[in-house]
Amino acid sequence: MTKKRWWVFVLLILTVAAIRLVVQGWQPVVVNDRPTLSVRIDYRFDDVDYRELDEQGKPFFRLTTPHLTHDPEQDLAIAQAPNILVKQPDRDWHISADEGHLQRDSNAVQLLGHVLIASEEAQPPMRMESEELRYYAQNRDIAADGHVRLIRDRAEATGTGLEGNLISGKYRLLHDVEITIHALDE
Repeated sequence: MTKKRWWVFVLLILTVAAIRLVVQGWQPVVVNDRPTLSVRIDYRFDDVDYRELDEQGKPFFRLTTPHLTHDPEQDLAIAQAPNILVKQPDRDWHISADEGHLQRDSNAVQLLGHVLIASEEAQPPMRMESEELRYYAQNRDIAADGHVRLIRDRAEATGTGLEGNLISGKYRLLHDVEITIHALDE
């Protein structure tokens, strides 16, 4: 191919690309379908281990995460794969999720993606599963808007929306509630 034909070929490709851009418009490539908060992060901490103590100086809340970043536009701390331990007199609660959002002026932790709350050591063991959940540290309340699954002993309850309190042990599914009692294993 001669030099002149080469430039004609390159010019043809650029012309086709320009026409395609004008006709179809600019469409950015979406890498994932999860909404992003912002592209600015002003700081990042790795291997975070945060603990809160009660009035007697005993630990009652612990948050661990491999990465904690801060979004300055929303004044929001974002924890990747957070693990939360909430100590109660009668049982300890282990909470995990794909991501956690902590607002500076709020005592709530918004948990997103594969949220699991479990208290396996206490009797009877209990477990809650959801795609999103809010944990309010001050009064140990929990709330969810989406689908929730509760498992305790032989009972399994599913529904949409949840209100509850980790101290009292009372939980209420708000809509579309279904309960299944499993038979005893013999």
